[in-house]
Amino acid sequence: MWDRALGYSRKASGTGQALLFTTSCHRIAINLSKVIFIDEIDSLCRLRNSLENDSTRRIKTELLIQMEAAERYDKANIFLLCATNCPWELDKAFLCRFQKRIYIPLPNKACRIQMMKLSCRENTVNLKESDWQRLGEATEGYSGSDLSVLTNGALFQPIRDLQNASCWRRTADLCDGFCAFHDDDVQGVTMMHV
Repeated sequence: MWDRALGYSRKASGTGQALLFTTSCHRIAINLSKVIFIDEIDSLCRLRNSLENDSTRRIKTELLIQMEAAERYDKANIFLLCATNCPWELDKAFLCRFQKRIYIPLPNKACRIQMMKLSCRENTVNLKESDWQRLGEATEGYSGSDLSVLTNGALFQPIRDLQNASCWRRTADLCDGFCAFHDDDVQGVTMMHV
């Protein structure tokens, strides 16, 4: 369905593209009985204000019309699912068209720890359970996305350490490893020269 809808929308440009995309999704969904998921719906359906331009109003109006049409059409097996991080910024006319609103809170401590562990599962991480517990406490208020960014940043720390190292020595297995400047058998070079 999305390939066909995207095909329709590519024929247009600008804000008309979003309007055509919405209409195309509705037409295709009526024939195929599909789920339509719109992420970051607040980008399309924010509260109305005087600074809003005509094209934005037309997109909102068209989306509302299509939602009403889907409700009236008996054979339309359409399930519209939208997501936002800012539900308080959504247009009231748009919100009242939904049968249910589901609030998904930020992850609790146990979930945050589990999410970070899952992000690290393919890497060797030398953390004790007490370390994970401290991380869980320190990340209160973090979203799943925040935790992903944090974990990926931490996993790249050894690479940053290598890039910034200015002292190297050859180890027993003939590998080069960075070290402190005061160690014996030290080469004062950067990683690029090793």
